[in-house]
Amino acid sequence: MTGKSADSKWQKRWEGFCKTAVIAIGGVLLGLLWLGSVVFTARVSGVEEVTRFHRDSLLLHVAVIGVVTVLGAALWKQRQKVLDFIERHFHGLLLCLAAAYALWVLSVALWPIADQRSVLECAAGLLRGDVSPWEKGGYLYCYPNQNGLVVFYAGLQFLFGEGNVLAIQFLNVLAALASAVCFAGFLRRTAFLSRSKPMALLLLLYLPMMFYVTFAYGTIPGLLLAMLGLYCQVRYLENWNGWFLAASALCFTGAVLLKSNYLIFLVAAVITFLYHALRQKKWRCLVAALVLVVTNSLGSFALEVSLEQVTGQQIEKGVPTASWVAMGVEEGPRAPGWYNAEHSLRLFRENGYDTEKTAALASETIKERMGIFVQEPGYAVEFFAKKTASIWNEPTFQSLWIQQTRKPHQDFSRPVRSLLGEGGLLGRAYVKFFDIVQSLVYFFALCALVLGRKKLTFSQLMPILVFIGGFLFHLMWEAKGQYTVVYFFLLLPYAVKGLGILAEKLQSRLYLKAIPVLRKRKQTV
Repeated sequence: MTGKSADSKWQKRWEGFCKTAVIAIGGVLLGLLWLGSVVFTARVSGVEEVTRFHRDSLLLHVAVIGVVTVLGAALWKQRQKVLDFIERHFHGLLLCLAAAYALWVLSVALWPIADQRSVLECAAGLLRGDVSPWEKGGYLYCYPNQNGLVVFYAGLQFLFGEGNVLAIQFLNVLAALASAVCFAGFLRRTAFLSRSKPMALLLLLYLPMMFYVTFAYGTIPGLLLAMLGLYCQVRYLENWNGWFLAASALCFTGAVLLKSNYLIFLVAAVITFLYHALRQKKWRCLVAALVLVVTNSLGSFALEVSLEQVTGQQIEKGVPTASWVAMGVEEGPRAPGWYNAEHSLRLFRENGYDTEKTAALASETIKERMGIFVQEPGYAVEFFAKKTASIWNEPTFQSLWIQQTRKPHQDFSRPVRSLLGEGGLLGRAYVKFFDIVQSLVYFFALCALVLGRKKLTFSQLMPILVFIGGFLFHLMWEAKGQYTVVYFFLLLPYAVKGLGILAEKLQSRLYLKAIPVLRKRKQTV
C-alpha cells in the first residue's frame, strides 16, 4: 500500500468517525427531545418565572407528522413554483417582514426591566462618567461578563440618545433579518441547500426567535455576529483568504463579548478547524483554530484594560462560574436548575464579595449534589429530565414571557392583549401552534440526520455540533429557555431537509406503486 492510499484511507476513517459521532449524539438528543415534546409540554408563567408541566397528546402529534409528510409528498413536484416565487419577490417579502416586526416593536412599546434595565443604566452611566457599577458591590463588579454588552449599548446610546430603547429594538429587527440571511448563506455555501433565500424567509417566520427583537439584552446582535462568523469561516475553508479568517475571528469574539453563551459557537468553529487539520493535513487550519482562540482572549483582555483605563476601577472576577454550575444542579423555586439567588449573588455577598471563597463553597455544593445523584440514580434522572423539559419542551422558549413581564409604555391594544395576556385566545393558539412546530422540528431534524447521514459533510453538521454543545452546557449550567432558543433555531433547516427526504421517498414509492395500476387499466381498455 502506497503512502498516498494509506493517507486516503485514514482520512476516510477519520471523517467517518467524526460524522458518526456528531450524528449519533445529535440523533439521540433529538430523539429524546421529540419523545418529551409529544408526551408533555412545559409552560413558564408569572413574574416568578415558575415552570409548570402539562400532559400532551401523542396521538395528535403523530397524526400531524403523518399529515405533513403526506402533504409534502403530494406537493413535492410543485415546490419549485413556490421557491421560484420567493426568489423573484424575496426583497419585497423581506421588506414586509421588516415592517411587520418594526410595527410589533411599536405596538408593544416595552420598557426593559431586570438585567436588561441594569445593563442599559450602566451603559448610560458610563457615558456620564458614573463608575459606581464597577465599585465593590456594584452590578458590574458582580457580573463582569456583562461589560461587553454595556460598552455596546453605551455606543448605541451615544449615537441615538440615552434611554432610546426603540432605536435598540429597531436595530434588533435589522440584525434578525441579517442573521437569517447569513445563516441561509452559510447553508448554501456548505451545499446543504441550493437556494438560500427561501430558507432565510422561513427562518424569519419563526416567531419564538424573532420576538426577541424587543429584548434589549444582546441576544439578536450576538446571533448576527455568530452567524456571520460561521459564514466567514466556511468562506475561508473555500478559498483560504485570510480576510475571511480575520472576519470570522472578530465576529465570534464580538458575539462572545455580547453574550458569553455564544462561546459555544466559537468552540464548534475551533473543533471544525481541528477536524479539517487532521483530515486534510492542512496545518493552516491549526493556525486558524489558534487565531480564533487568541483573538477571543485578546478581545476580552482589551475590553478589560480599556474599561480599567476609563473607569479607574479594577475589573474584578465577580460571581464565579462555579456558582452558576451549582445553581444548575440544585432544586429551585422556578424549576430544577433554574435561577436560585442562594447560589449566585446572595452567596457572593455573604462571603464578602470574595470570588475564590465563593467558588470553593459552590464547588462543595456541586460535589454534594453529584454524590446525591450517584446514590439516587432515579432522582438524578427525574431531576435532569425535568430540567431539560423546562427549557427544551417549552414551545415558545419564553418569547411571550419576556414581553408579558415587562412594563409597557402604553396600554396594549386588544390583539396584543389577546396574545400576551394570560389565557388570551391568540396566546393559547400561539402556544399550541408552536407546540406542534416544536415536535415537528425535532422529528424531521432527526430524520435528516438518520436518513441523510451518508450525504452530510462535517461542515454541514456544524449547526448540529453547536446544538449538542448548547444542550450539554445547559444540562449543567443555569436553565433558561431564553438561552436555548438560539440552538433550536439552528435545527429548522435540518427539519426542512428531513421533511424533504421523507416526502421524496414517499412520493417516489407512491409513483412506483401507481405504475402497475395504470398499466392494468390501459390493458383492460
